[in-house]
Amino acid sequence: MKQIEIEEVRRDPLRLRDSLHAVGSVVLADEGKPFALVIPLHGDDDPVEAERIVLRARAEMAIDRIRRRAAEHGVDRLTAEEIQHEISEARRSARE
Repeated sequence: MKQIEIEEVRRDPLRLRDSLHAVGSVVLADEGKPFALVIPLHGDDDPVEAERIVLRARAEMAIDRIRRRAAEHGVDRLTAEEIQHEISEARRSARE
């Protein structure tokens, strides 16, 4: 995967296409900070289906992050009763 600055793309838009053909996917960055991932479509790839798959993968990544944070803080070991208690307490606090 290659990273390209958005300014480079503005100056030479074909560079993005050429990089996609050469390496398969490109990270776009603005002053070194990544902000987008561009993936090539091949043949009769459906762009809508490709987006759906990417969004699903993103959701799975978010779930993985949540699970890691839960494990780091020990909340992955809470019982159903403890979870329900936490929910009840949060709701009670919100009403006050």
